[in-house]
Amino acid sequence: EQLTSINPAQQQYQPPTTPLEVALRELWISVLKLGSRKISTADNFLELGGDSIDAMRLVGTARDHGLSLSVVDIFKYPKFSDMAALLRSLDKPQSEEPEVFQPTSLLSKDHNKDQILSRLVDFGIELGNVEDILPVTDHQARSIAMTHSASRDLLLYHTLDGKGVPNMRKMRAVCDELVNRYDLMRTLFIAYKDSFLQVVLKAFPVDITVLTSENASLEECTEELRLRDRDDELLYGSLLTKIAILHQIRDNEYRLVVRMSHAQHDGMSLMKMWNAFEEMYGDGSDDSFHIPSDTSFQEKSKASFSNYMHAVAGTSLEQAKSHWRRLLNGSSMTNLKPHASHALTFGEGPCVTRHVPKSIAQGTGFTFSTVLKAAWAYVLAKHLANDDVVFCNLTHGRGLPGTQDVFGACVNIIPTRVSFTDGWTVYDLLSALNTQQIANMEHENIGTRQIVRGCTTWPKWTYAGSIVYHHDFDDGEHIAHGRSMHVEQELDLSHGKVDMTDVHITSKPDNNMFQIELDFAPGVVSERDAELLTAKLTDTIIVFCNFMDMPLLSPNE
Repeated sequence: EQLTSINPAQQQYQPPTTPLEVALRELWISVLKLGSRKISTADNFLELGGDSIDAMRLVGTARDHGLSLSVVDIFKYPKFSDMAALLRSLDKPQSEEPEVFQPTSLLSKDHNKDQILSRLVDFGIELGNVEDILPVTDHQARSIAMTHSASRDLLLYHTLDGKGVPNMRKMRAVCDELVNRYDLMRTLFIAYKDSFLQVVLKAFPVDITVLTSENASLEECTEELRLRDRDDELLYGSLLTKIAILHQIRDNEYRLVVRMSHAQHDGMSLMKMWNAFEEMYGDGSDDSFHIPSDTSFQEKSKASFSNYMHAVAGTSLEQAKSHWRRLLNGSSMTNLKPHASHALTFGEGPCVTRHVPKSIAQGTGFTFSTVLKAAWAYVLAKHLANDDVVFCNLTHGRGLPGTQDVFGACVNIIPTRVSFTDGWTVYDLLSALNTQQIANMEHENIGTRQIVRGCTTWPKWTYAGSIVYHHDFDDGEHIAHGRSMHVEQELDLSHGKVDMTDVHITSKPDNNMFQIELDFAPGVVSERDAELLTAKLTDTIIVFCNFMDMPLLSPNE
């Protein structure tokens, strides 16, 4: 199979024949953007370039055609014929009707509802304007705390640029629709007992600032806007979403700025938001935009973050805990620098960026994310001479049924463990990680702190020693559409960047390359060691993709 996969001429073309296979073929072509390429029943979704984001899109597209698939199904059965056989065995069309959940139904017995409502009144919130009250995820809790810290680390300013004079009336109307459509844009957060709650409002007074400048650049105007915000105290219970329209007269260009906390969105949500804005705003040539009422309701229901929270609540917490206990039994978190206790780090350490060609990962049968994790596991194990390593990876969190279209902070950080075995080849390591990833998918929505405290014998203060994140979507699309995130021009070192992790390993598409970036916390490694680790990682990725039958040396050698 490996030889056949690297020599397409040897493949015997077997066309899809049944109506179901023909329908599945069209879905593959659409999701993987294969154009006129012929699909054989022997083809493999991953070998054709599919990744976890593509799998999630395939789930959503299949659902729209009445076919029931999950992300786990796609990774378990990536071969076309196997996926078609699975669909034939399932044979259960999915309902298009979004489920409606009762407000506050996720509050536990530990939540005193009357006490919470009283707190909301203290914040000046009209109870008649409350749509729902929900707990928060572990990821959201961390983001909320960082947002309200002195440095406001995770209060982010996302921008979309355009040419010409902005149509202020239409832009305001479109922004109103976005806030109406996406419930986390009209959500505020309050502290309650030892955690937080999120309060979704029915109506949200969109705070839109308009700034016009003759000569100052859009970046300068955005920085002025951010500095103005810093003068305002950021209290719990205050609305975090702010929108600004900047018009630069000299160059006849504009910028839309949307301020949100990372507790309200992730990267996939931003794509969803900007795509919806551009679809409704168009070129801004007139004041009208049409949104059919039924489409708006469907979109609003599918995008609701409460869908995600209810989907997570519907999974078995005990099964998830059992899974993580089995995986992490007898392990410890692997750190580049020993930690006797947990302490926040401030400032920034070395940051090193390298590139590897995208083409090296094609036809391996594994996603680049799996290759990246395998390479980091090996580099980390060799660096520390430790044959049992644990690190974390960031997952998009949308693998549960009905969550593919959710707007919100669905991402989560989960552990990965690699216990190296004598005689392993590169292929064995990749296969072991792939198997673990599939097993993790059904339990990847349990909170990171829940895993640490309820599924391990680790110290309760334990945080990830390293986090691996493969960014599946290409920033080139954002750049082409004038989308970006404003980065403050001067780092306020009186607060500094706050972190709890030794190193973040991030990869993302960059034209025909993957950009690999390692960001170290201060005091973890020297500049020279940072360069060496990054070089070892990228070299290992290239070797792993080209020599999958190569025996692995023991990390202790």
